[in-house]
Amino acid sequence: MKLESLVTLAVCAAAAVASPVSTSLHSSDLKSSRSVNPFTRLSKWFKRQGAITENGVLQNAGCQPLTLIFARGTNEPGNMGDDVGPPLATQLRSILSNRVTVQGLAYPASTLGNLLLGRDGAGDLVDLVYQAKTQCPSSKIALSGFSQGAMVVHRALEDLSSGDVAAVLLYGDPLRFDTLENIASSKVRNICAPGDPICQGGFDLDAHGTYGTYAREAAQFIVSATGVS
Repeated sequence: MKLESLVTLAVCAAAAVASPVSTSLHSSDLKSSRSVNPFTRLSKWFKRQGAITENGVLQNAGCQPLTLIFARGTNEPGNMGDDVGPPLATQLRSILSNRVTVQGLAYPASTLGNLLLGRDGAGDLVDLVYQAKTQCPSSKIALSGFSQGAMVVHRALEDLSSGDVAAVLLYGDPLRFDTLENIASSKVRNICAPGDPICQGGFDLDAHGTYGTYAREAAQFIVSATGVS
């Protein structure tokens, strides 16, 4: 089932909630029962950690067992965003004792870019994957994206080959009903908060901004799916 006919409607909601303080996460197979309360945004502010820009691949910072490439959500700062990407990177470094290379995708991530359904940035993501593989052939590559960034991952996988990517983690994905190409479903985790209007068609705008709190379990999935220890 394709959702492209519905994404234009989702863009209107995304423009309201995907900002530097609102990032996405979705799950067709993982749904949280956590509810949003008045202290959610304050809690997220205190829990936010990590750099909003990461260039481990572009700077050829050295080979590690795992390489994470992250695509941020609409209008988020840096190339990692400030709500989902940085905590995920921090938790991976904690679990793997810093044996991970992290790279953010420097694509526009504009509001209008949502209308391109991930095509704005997909080519650059493919290039990063090939660069990472060339520099560190033994490193397992994990792709992750939030909201618009999740759509970018969808499109990039269409141009990659089976085996290029070892794990995919998506948050608040407007295309979550679309099948991801060139990767086994067991290597994919789609996280969609209950009531999220972007990935679930709900009416809870705050739900699209709660995904940073799932960093630990998201990182554990990546480690398990890639087999890195």
